[in-house]
Amino acid sequence: MRLYFLVMAPIFISLLMYILPLKGAFRSFISLTLHFSLIVMSVSNLLSVKSSGIPITAAISANDILGISLYSDLIASVFVVLISLLFFVFSVYSFEDYLKDKLFQFLFISLEGLIFLLFLSRDLFNIFVAVEASTIICSILIMYKRDSRSIYDGLFYLMISTVGMLFFLLGTAMLYKIFGVLDISALKNMMTMANVRALIVPYALIMAGVSLKCAFVPVFSWLPKAYGTPGAPPLISALLSGVYIKTGIYMYIRMRDMFSPMVDMDNFFIVIGILTSIVGILFALMQKDIKMILEYHTISQMGLILIAVSINDTYTKAGGLLHIMNHALFKSLLILAAGVIIYQYKTRNIYEIRGVFRRMPFTGLAILIGILGITGAPFFNGSVSKYFIQSGVKGAWIEWFIIFINLGTTLSFIKLGSILIPNPVERITLKESKPKSISMILLSLGCLFTGLGATTISKNLLGLDVKIKLSGYIEKGFIWIGFIVLSILIYKFGISRSKFFKKGYGLELSFNNISVILLVFFFIILGVYHFMVPVA
Repeated sequence: MRLYFLVMAPIFISLLMYILPLKGAFRSFISLTLHFSLIVMSVSNLLSVKSSGIPITAAISANDILGISLYSDLIASVFVVLISLLFFVFSVYSFEDYLKDKLFQFLFISLEGLIFLLFLSRDLFNIFVAVEASTIICSILIMYKRDSRSIYDGLFYLMISTVGMLFFLLGTAMLYKIFGVLDISALKNMMTMANVRALIVPYALIMAGVSLKCAFVPVFSWLPKAYGTPGAPPLISALLSGVYIKTGIYMYIRMRDMFSPMVDMDNFFIVIGILTSIVGILFALMQKDIKMILEYHTISQMGLILIAVSINDTYTKAGGLLHIMNHALFKSLLILAAGVIIYQYKTRNIYEIRGVFRRMPFTGLAILIGILGITGAPFFNGSVSKYFIQSGVKGAWIEWFIIFINLGTTLSFIKLGSILIPNPVERITLKESKPKSISMILLSLGCLFTGLGATTISKNLLGLDVKIKLSGYIEKGFIWIGFIVLSILIYKFGISRSKFFKKGYGLELSFNNISVILLVFFFIILGVYHFMVPVA
């Protein structure tokens, strides 16, 4: 029943809190207590899975294939712990403001339960329901300030996500027609019973829908528009980019594994991952809006993760899974810190923001730690996950693209880091919120802890025994220093002087255009599948 508690407790308790006439401060305290309880429960679940060595299954009916069942293996358990920790940090961040609003609190806490359902469900239709319900809540939270731009962007996100999940639902229906079940484990075991050509359409439908959910190239342009909309509270942008986008990549991992007995499209998705990373970096370099830089970099990092989880190597798999966790930490940290900066400076234009370190020491330190994490500075979390990814492709052609992606990431965050440069005239120190500073400190410690303990996490929590070679790690450290120096030179003598990069170009496609691109991408997957997957 522990799994059902994780899913249902946030929904029912938040509903009860919405109904009862509670005061704002007491409401925030109850929310923190609930989130802490969910951390304890999720850690207990992880320890149970770890000690037993087998996944934990909970089913309403005796037949767990036909009933509503939850399934917690080691990877799902780890991510449930991560989600519960991040929601607790987000609650601390919003302790003084948003958590006192009972409607916001109800939506925010209910979303946590639905994300748990998505990670713990092994039924395709349950996953669809969880995604659709959570997407509706995310859309409402994006529109929460009720200004015209937020309402437009929230509805745009809702419609785009609905179209993507419609593809997923149609693929699910076709699988049910072929096999008569929707359980992921059962489908994987039964895959070899079907003709490989019978899977071509459901596979293309499901993977097209998942690709849109992950914002892979070419269906990526919706993400900055939705997640970075000016009206969305920083807390929501951090939740979407740090946590919710991971539901898409988790679905990709599960769908890839489910189809693996019959379908191997890894090379295709590796190319998609490379293109996604490069496109995300290029658009990030063109932005002058601090949130747009971070959101386009979410696309880039999703591409890097896609590359890693699409390669059958222990090191790249460990690196990919660790990078999902690491990205959740340093991207949440960066967006929360950016939210504080935007509130104090009254602008999102990085060329108008200077001296953050001097004016807001805690926030400036948070930005610096986030940059060190995402660029792969030694001892910080991004360095180890990127080290593992690169170790798994050592000597292969993919390694050169990984190096290029890492250089591009460093370059774009040198641009973002310019906001920390002291202003010799401005010496005003702004007051920083204690709850917001505490939340950023917790995330900063997380970036350092998951870097120093990466091998322990990989072996004991993810079940992947990978080791760091001292010589290789030192070499990577020197490469990072070289990238920093090179990026500073490129930015100072190139990008900072270029009018093209200062204008803030973006790619904003209409709902109709993205829908057409998704349809085209579906046919591309069909065509590639036809030529890449051999007939059994």
